[in-house]
Amino acid sequence: MTAADLSPGELSPGVLSPAGPSPADLSLLDGGTAPRPECATLGTALVRASLVPAPAGMCFVGADGGETHWSYARLLREAARTLGGMREAGVRPGERVVLHIADEPELLTVFWACVLGGFVPLLVGTGGHRDAAPGLLHSVWDRHGHPRVVTGRDQRILAATRTHPAWGRAWLGHPHHLRAAAPDHHRHPAGPDDLAVLLLTSGSTGAPRAVTLTHRNILSRSAATARANGLGRATRTVNWMPLDHAGGLLLFHVRDVYLGAYQVHARRDWVLADPLRWLTLADRHRACTTWAPNFAFSLVNDQAHRLTGRTWDLSRLRYLMNGGEAVHASVVRRFMELLAPFRLPGDAMFPGWGMSETAAGVVDCRLSDLNTADGRYDRCVPAGRPHPGTAVRCVDDRDEQVPAGTVGHLQVSGPSVTAGYLDDPEHTRRSFTADGWFRTGDLAFVRDGVLTVTGRAGDLIEHGGVRCHSHEIEAAVEELDFVTPSHTVACPVTGTAGDELAVFYHPRPGTPPDRAEAAIRARVTAGLGLTVTRVVPVDTQDIPRTGIGKLRRARLRQWYEARDGRTDRTDTDRRPTAVVNEAPAPQAGKEVNVMTDTARHAADGGALRIGVLGPLDISSQDGGRDEDRTPTAPMTRRALAMLLLNANRLVSTSTLIDELWETEPPRLARKTVQTYVYQMRKALRCPGDPVERVRTGPGGYRIDLRPGELDLWEFEHGVARARTALDEGDPRTAATLLRQALALWRGEPFAGLETGMLLGAQIAQIAESRLGALELRITADLQLGRHRGLVGELRQLTADHPLNEEFAAQLMLAAHRSGQRATALEAFARLRRRLVDELGIEPGERLQWLQRDVLSEVLPAPEPLPLTAPARTVAATPGPPARPTQPAHGRLPLDTPDFTGRTRELAELSALAGGDGHRHGTPPGGHGAGPRVVVVLGPVGVGKTALAVHGAHRLAGDFPDGVLHARLHDGDDRPRTAASVLRGLLRDCGTGPAELPDDTDELAGMFRAFSAGRSLLVLLDDAAGTDQVLPLLPADDASLALVTSRVRLPGLPGARSLQLGPLSAQDAAAFFAGVAGPERMAGGPGALDKVAELMGHYPLTLRAVGEKFAARPMWTLPDLALGLVHDGHLAAELHDEACDVLARASAAVARLPAPLRRALALLASAGAAPFDMERAGRLLAGDAWTVQSLIGRLLDHHVVVRLDHPDPSTLVLRVPDLIRLTLPSPDDAELHILPGTGRELDGRTVSGVLTSAG
Repeated sequence: MTAADLSPGELSPGVLSPAGPSPADLSLLDGGTAPRPECATLGTALVRASLVPAPAGMCFVGADGGETHWSYARLLREAARTLGGMREAGVRPGERVVLHIADEPELLTVFWACVLGGFVPLLVGTGGHRDAAPGLLHSVWDRHGHPRVVTGRDQRILAATRTHPAWGRAWLGHPHHLRAAAPDHHRHPAGPDDLAVLLLTSGSTGAPRAVTLTHRNILSRSAATARANGLGRATRTVNWMPLDHAGGLLLFHVRDVYLGAYQVHARRDWVLADPLRWLTLADRHRACTTWAPNFAFSLVNDQAHRLTGRTWDLSRLRYLMNGGEAVHASVVRRFMELLAPFRLPGDAMFPGWGMSETAAGVVDCRLSDLNTADGRYDRCVPAGRPHPGTAVRCVDDRDEQVPAGTVGHLQVSGPSVTAGYLDDPEHTRRSFTADGWFRTGDLAFVRDGVLTVTGRAGDLIEHGGVRCHSHEIEAAVEELDFVTPSHTVACPVTGTAGDELAVFYHPRPGTPPDRAEAAIRARVTAGLGLTVTRVVPVDTQDIPRTGIGKLRRARLRQWYEARDGRTDRTDTDRRPTAVVNEAPAPQAGKEVNVMTDTARHAADGGALRIGVLGPLDISSQDGGRDEDRTPTAPMTRRALAMLLLNANRLVSTSTLIDELWETEPPRLARKTVQTYVYQMRKALRCPGDPVERVRTGPGGYRIDLRPGELDLWEFEHGVARARTALDEGDPRTAATLLRQALALWRGEPFAGLETGMLLGAQIAQIAESRLGALELRITADLQLGRHRGLVGELRQLTADHPLNEEFAAQLMLAAHRSGQRATALEAFARLRRRLVDELGIEPGERLQWLQRDVLSEVLPAPEPLPLTAPARTVAATPGPPARPTQPAHGRLPLDTPDFTGRTRELAELSALAGGDGHRHGTPPGGHGAGPRVVVVLGPVGVGKTALAVHGAHRLAGDFPDGVLHARLHDGDDRPRTAASVLRGLLRDCGTGPAELPDDTDELAGMFRAFSAGRSLLVLLDDAAGTDQVLPLLPADDASLALVTSRVRLPGLPGARSLQLGPLSAQDAAAFFAGVAGPERMAGGPGALDKVAELMGHYPLTLRAVGEKFAARPMWTLPDLALGLVHDGHLAAELHDEACDVLARASAAVARLPAPLRRALALLASAGAAPFDMERAGRLLAGDAWTVQSLIGRLLDHHVVVRLDHPDPSTLVLRVPDLIRLTLPSPDDAELHILPGTGRELDGRTVSGVLTSAG
């Protein structure tokens, strides 16, 4: 017997029962004095982090593996802009704001905006089943008093909630909306004990609740973790757990902001698609810390055959946390053995424990410090020792400490522990002891100063006199070689004689079911002494998990029992999905019907008929006539609805009370529930049917239904069969089955029934499933060629669901294939208007492709998949990736609507792009030695991108195979790697993410192979250098690469350059007038010309000041001209803009080597006046050769510009105002230091700097 076999109060092995334990013998561990956090609030932590130089910051890994880098300074800037939008919308300090955002940078931006503004973010996860997230959002929003909401572009969520009368005020819009406002840098003066964030519990043990956490809770845990594990600013983290979960958000992100450390975040689904990506990221980013639940380590172990040839260096990884679920020693040992050749330190593994209520992990230890060789921890790996400030204890049912080594209920105390749950005082009261300790719901024991968590109290299985936790059974089963790791669930299910032990598992391909079942039964019996009654093979997608991957055993049991309804042994070898797919697939040409045999029996009499797809309707056959058995009392109907949606499984009395009365149950709530149950039994008792349908169980009630008695089951059964038929290429059968399933609907589910949070969430999911079935039915009809007949129906559906992109796409397809091009284009335009007006976003890529196909009269492929359908993979003979057969449809940025002037430059660009004077005299398309390359050069703000985009729109028609676009710097103005750019270009060309290699040369080869023989226009914006651009060039001169850059690009083969200067005086004045508005131009042309001159005739500064001038009705042009004469006023106007013009110029200066920055500052110290080479020599105090070389390099970087002069031999120069205003004094200490030497420069001379200028 081990400790895991025991109930609270029993001793673990080797521990004698003491007669009277002393305090030292009791199960109490104290982590010692809590460290004082260096910051009192989260906002202060972010501001402090924003001052930390690189490499501090964040890296986000996208769905295609591409990386985006953000500094903490950028995070602060974006949060300030979002804060401005939230305050404009009227959000006040202390208000709750629900965040339901899948995009990680956007989620963190809004989260920190809430922190800075004193708002309280409530994070709602976006993962899981496609129908679950909308229901969860709606129920959380409804339960907590309809707070403000910021959500992403998931139109299904809006469709499910926006009809509520409170939604109009609550919805703040898409994150893009909020960032459009001017930045607000005023932070709310928060205190340490102010509420900082609300986190939902995982839901693995029931309905999620909102945990309240203060600034002190979160920062105390961060400081304690840093001290316990020696973490600091040099820490580098890789995380792939969701950022709406306590682990991802608090355990790593906020902790690393507090430390000013570097953090990498990858999407969970991207890593799970190939678990080795996790370790590749740890190697690439030289990670020190990372974490995952135990199942992820199993997934890596299962990929052992793919480790050969890897060149990882994991020697820096010294904190590898294994938490979130039970840790299996055998899994950990195997993982460490496999990765030892990659220099993973033997002491890197840290099992740990924590929960949302403790602000994430507060207990851990180094696994190597424990003696695991004797097998004592094979079933229960210790969680470790508490961090400073945290204390844990194990108690009995009376909250009295149990002796050391005895299993008890785990309780925790400390500054990181929550004060309770939002809007749930009763659950808060039950969760704390009289002396203030938090009841965790876990079972654990203390031995040798180490805490061991044996499992959740609710996961303890007792069968045949033997007690065991679910995770122990699962670990034993997964030791069998035919069982896929991390996809096994052990739980009790209801049988004929009570609960029976069931094991759900995913077999490896080719496993005989009979052999597998016998082996599983034998393994569990021999190893644990338990009898397995049911063995059920399942698909991997049938295993329900929380957002971080924890198993949801209760959900699987509910799902299985709801679809089974029978307890005989003949069903034990079927998959849970087989319960709803058990009818044989109909043969082509034969009549199909969604009803099962039991349903037909119900229709003929002898059973209940229960309808929930509309108003609740219950009837039975009595003497050949229908007998209405629907209860009439509203509360009885509501309680019955909860039982029906959880049919054939126990619903606890406390759950019914939560649904019926939420936070204010009556004093005799349990007796009132008994009354409702009595009324149900009376209503549902059928003559001649001795079975009592509503039964009492341990702590709750259940309703027993037979297959076919519930219309919801029939609907789900029909949809599942239709999906199978569609997957097997039988759209005719699928369409028939879906029509029959949809015909079961009589209105909204449980129409007219008042609901609470729990019931409302389930009903919202059911309503969304109807839309999914409708989309699937239309897909089947489209495959059958029923285009014309669908147009009218889809017009109505798009009117009813104006933000549903799938219905809009289907209408465009049906109309286009029916020859109704105008209808198709109108559908796109109508949807786009709604998306832009209401959400500030463009339609998805598929819809834009469809629009282009309609415009070009290209007939789309005949078998479209729904936007929400998962991609299907088809096995193929190994070989090189298939070359896309469709033209590339990358998107150009929108053209500048107020583009002004540049007639000469556009003509020159057109001539260069058309191949005039091409290097070999080969006409375009003649397959010369390489592509045509045109580089648009110029300083910051001169309008390079606007000219290139405008020119590309004019040239696009000359390139029939499409246009591609890529920006070559990220949001922090750091150059993107060629590999990340190539991944985006190849994805736009139709290459799937799985086909993209990691190696840059391989990616470049794929792009050249794709572009060979095609006529493409490739726009590469803001290039950092020649090495970045070379791999991105198409294959031959049938294509054009149009590149913009702030620096000269030497060594770019065959490139032709277009040097861009400021606008002409006339064009600059016209441009400013267009931005500010012609009606604001009073004051005469002289004032207008003066303003344009003060802006240097640069489009970027003209736009920035023009937009501000338009927003200041009290200003006049003469006032503006007078104010801008002063550099300080000009800098203020440019700096206050949301786009922060000066930040862009500052980034250009920051790229310069330190000696060049010093020289530039010396040249700018003379003010805005132009200078010649003689004047430059005096300012730089150098010899002629040195001065000429420096000026040449500054001209290459376009931070010094040449002005027109009547005498071409005279060189007249100027430091642009935009650059000059960003420069420090030439006496700034930073500019006096040569990089890497610490040696000061002589302030009077620049001789010798060229060797260090690079």
